Amino acid sequence: MLNPLILIKQHLDDPVHVPVPVFIGRDRIGKTTLLQQVVFPQTHSIYVPMQSYPNDKAWLQALINATQAYFYEQPTGIPDDHTMQTWFKQDELPNLLGRRDRILFLLDDCHHLLHIPTVFDYLSSLLQPRIGLALSFHQDYEEQLDKLAPLKITPHRLRQLTTDAVSTLFAHLAEQDRHHIYKQTSGEPTLLQAYLSHLEQSEQSVHTVTSLVYETSVSFFKDRWKRLSHNERLMLTAISNLAYIDPLQKIDAARVESWLIDTEFPMDETTIYATFRSLEYAELLSGTAMNIQIRGEMLKRWLLEHAHLPQTKSKIHNDFRLNRFGWVAIVVLILIAILGVALLGSNSTTQTSPPSIPTIQLGE
Repeated sequence: MLNPLILIKQHLDDPVHVPVPVFIGRDRIGKTTLLQQVVFPQTHSIYVPMQSYPNDKAWLQALINATQAYFYEQPTGIPDDHTMQTWFKQDELPNLLGRRDRILFLLDDCHHLLHIPTVFDYLSSLLQPRIGLALSFHQDYEEQLDKLAPLKITPHRLRQLTTDAVSTLFAHLAEQDRHHIYKQTSGEPTLLQAYLSHLEQSEQSVHTVTSLVYETSVSFFKDRWKRLSHNERLMLTAISNLAYIDPLQKIDAARVESWLIDTEFPMDETTIYATFRSLEYAELLSGTAMNIQIRGEMLKRWLLEHAHLPQTKSKIHNDFRLNRFGWVAIVVLILIAILGVALLGSNSTTQTSPPSIPTIQLGE
């Protein structure tokens, strides 16, 4: 898999003929960070975050504003006798380019522009030997990439970092510390960024920082959990419990199926295989269906602490019935006790009353 910066560089060297790189990924995988850190010699890298705009004029105004903010201290505005599209492409951009300079527009979250049909036609028309593009796109909209036509693109999925990439990122640390960080995070960018932040702010050991990273990343795991399907949650719960029960025994589809049979949520083998592939694609599981592994020790810990089987309606109903009958039984016992005390009191009164003494009247 090519380095994202290499893809951007290849396009920038020949924007007209080399397709535009489009970086696809989920939330917090590093799309924004990647685009914000692009730097090439003699290149003006202009980062522009996209959002949902009401029309083509609004999004283009955002692009123009970002461009002028990069080059000017004060925006120059648009001449009244020009349309916005024509002026920016034919007048403004040529004036901004120096003799050897290049402009690279880095447009983030371009899925927000899918509802505006003219956007990608215009972006395609901007490409010229010294003006290039790089886009980011949320993976939930991946099936709509064809709407970027006539823009020629090269889709590139952003994934968790490899062991080599993590070692490069933490090159200043000892090898055992780099290995520890990768084992904890499995190369998850959000967790790696947390490590970098904590290590910069303190002189504590990597193992001590690990606890801080986990504490500040609980919400990250919770957000990912919320996005999972019912079957995905069930499978992760089963796997985390099986790993806890016997860390050394391999976890396969048969063990997962057996564990779930004892719950109210059984899954057949076909569903388990499909769910495994889905979680593998989401980079939460790795390995094979014969040796399933959770990606990262931090994720494994979070699952053990927070992943539980959902409570079914039947269980809730049964619990309610048990609680109701329990209260009825308690009330009955109390009534029996009160009645018993009353009866004992009555018997005690009868037994302790002095017997009546007959009166004998003697005759005169």
